[in-house]
Amino acid sequence: MAPIEGSSLRQAVQFAITTEQIGAEAYRRFARKLGDQPEVAQVFAQLAEDEERHEAEFRAIMESVPDHDAVPGYAEKYGYLKAMSISEFFSPRAGLTRDAEDITTREDALFRGIELEKASIAYYQALREVLGASEALDAILAAERQHLLKLAGMLDQAD
Repeated sequence: MAPIEGSSLRQAVQFAITTEQIGAEAYRRFARKLGDQPEVAQVFAQLAEDEERHEAEFRAIMESVPDHDAVPGYAEKYGYLKAMSISEFFSPRAGLTRDAEDITTREDALFRGIELEKASIAYYQALREVLGASEALDAILAAERQHLLKLAGMLDQAD
């Protein structure tokens, strides 16, 4: 996935939708690959469902995205948001989809999930700064933080 293209807030929210779609698919793949470890597979299956819900929530947020001329200091804020979309994690070369089929261990999948959650949280926080207060976006951020904690906790259990 490439960084945000264009210059509209709608494109920035679409980037979040795409992030959720990619995350859901990756988590489904991790669940299938780790099917011999039911506890871990179940967590990834649940995360995939959560990401699908977040996608729907971002689609609803899209309906209330203001025109960029209604956002004070838009050019600078959008530049910041665009910069936050530039992440090794989001790049096709080194991101979530890189060698996804090579993930064979619980730890590989957990580390990849942690990377996704951290990159998503950083981007969604930047999106919140540009869009302003939003109960829906705050709820998504809280859920993503819980995902991060869950995955990190499972990684700790593996040690």
